[in-house]
Amino acid sequence: MNELLTHATTGAIHIAIVEDERLVREELGIFLREQGWRVHEADSAQALDEILVRHPLEAVILDIGLPGESGIELARRLRERYPDLGVLMLTARTGVPDRIASYDAGADLYLPKPVVPNELLAALRSLLRRARGSAPETAWRLDMATGNLHIPGRPSPLLLNDRETRLMCALAVALPRPASGESLCLTLRHDPHDRPITRRALEITVSRLRRKLASAAPDLPHGAIRSDWQYGYQLLADLRIEAR
Repeated sequence: MNELLTHATTGAIHIAIVEDERLVREELGIFLREQGWRVHEADSAQALDEILVRHPLEAVILDIGLPGESGIELARRLRERYPDLGVLMLTARTGVPDRIASYDAGADLYLPKPVVPNELLAALRSLLRRARGSAPETAWRLDMATGNLHIPGRPSPLLLNDRETRLMCALAVALPRPASGESLCLTLRHDPHDRPITRRALEITVSRLRRKLASAAPDLPHGAIRSDWQYGYQLLADLRIEAR
């Protein structure tokens, strides 16, 4: 059996569907789960950001007409922060300008709605075979599965715990902007159904992480995490997220 298909059947490959039409999103999710995929559903870019902090995605299916941040804007941000992530646009907009804008933003594939389910599945399989880029040598790399933070010039990775890993991922997702304290308190919950952690707990986590980062990268100020007072925190390093 094809290695990629075996991987998908075991549930190791996670993908996300970002679609604000609930019926379309749910129908696609049911079909792809029946094929053995681990599928996460989101109705906006903000909802996808929360998924990215908790799950190492390998591909996303994006609609263009999302509320708030558009699919094209989201594709551009994802391509910058997650160079290995496969990005497939699935939209009713079939005009050439939208197709060009999507590819310019970093989309790998562009499929019109409605799509034949088996064609979508084949496109995803092809995309995952090709979406194996490499991060720049100067960038930090965070392995979400292991918590290993690879810093150029450091012979061995820095091991982060689960909360620190999710914090770093959330800070990377927000770049080049700071991440709000409120969003970080939500992100660092052990479970999405739990209450947000307190601001004090967030400050303690940031302080401990800063000490780790300062010892590994003493050339960066503020322990690589700058405080944006009365708002949140901003990562000062270029960080790439790895799903594997």
